[in-house]
Amino acid sequence: MAVFTFDLNSRCSVRYNNDKQLWTASRFFSDKEIDFPSTYDPDAFAAYPKYNVEFDKKGRLIVKEYFSEEVVQTLPNPCSHN
Repeated sequence: MAVFTFDLNSRCSVRYNNDKQLWTASRFFSDKEIDFPSTYDPDAFAAYPKYNVEFDKKGRLIVKEYFSEEVVQTLPNPCSHN
């Protein structure tokens, strides 16, 4: 399971935050985090978040159901305007 992914072109990283139980993004070497409230799952287990994320070739963030790989949503690159 990937709990971290990144896009070199936008210098953006996305990781699963176990404490908040959701995915967050930040630019490389930045402390400013962008939360994705739509990925919050209060019933998530630390080892198995409900969603998995990855960047596509265009730098968009693809949010998938973790176990089924079904695409739930496609988001613009979270770091492109920050």
